[in-house]
Amino acid sequence: MDLLQDLTVRCADLLGVSAASVLLISDHQDEVAAGVTGTVEASDERTREIELAAFLRGESPSRDSCLSGEAVAHIDLRGAEAAARWPWFAQEARAAGFVAECVVPLRQEPSGGEQAVGSEWGVGAPVVGALGLFGGGGEGPLSGEQLACAQMFADLAAVAVARQRSLERSIVECGQLQAALTSRIAIEQAKGVLAERWQCSVDEAFGALRKHARHRRVRLGDFARQVVAGEIDTTEIRQR
Repeated sequence: MDLLQDLTVRCADLLGVSAASVLLISDHQDEVAAGVTGTVEASDERTREIELAAFLRGESPSRDSCLSGEAVAHIDLRGAEAAARWPWFAQEARAAGFVAECVVPLRQEPSGGEQAVGSEWGVGAPVVGALGLFGGGGEGPLSGEQLACAQMFADLAAVAVARQRSLERSIVECGQLQAALTSRIAIEQAKGVLAERWQCSVDEAFGALRKHARHRRVRLGDFARQVVAGEIDTTEIRQR
């Protein structure tokens, strides 16, 4: 989030706009349509508050861009169309001194990275957010060159978001694998303890262990750890 907040500040400075914001959404568009909370960063706190509140109200240009996957080159916040489509947002944006907004989507990079940042990779690509650029009246509509630069910023932000989400998924998966391995080790240890104590086969020990864990309605790995730690009366396990 620090990276995205820094990106909005630099984007506003380089493109000569009054403020910039980034809206990040869930990986699933049906959740966005249902109003699941998004995450917003902006070049200033007032802009962030407006964008987040508008998203939660379901009348945000950035939210609409996320759902459609399309850029909106110029939104006249003083016009009738904006007032009709996003009444609360248009009013709050005008009160903050903004008269226009441009929105470009943060589009997920293609698998394999075949195309470079800033190219037309976005047609039909999944959207992870939107970059909003706010004008205060003195800037005028963004030029084609500025829009291309804005899309480049959006694509760079999308790459950062995708990399971070991939890293987070990897961390979760590694944690799950580690937990499964730890559980399996405990089960193998418990089987050995019971087989040695009862002078029976490992299969017989495992059968008794699993049966007792089910009776107690506890996870087999947790129950095995209790057996190894000496917290369970193993005589009771064999008798059941």
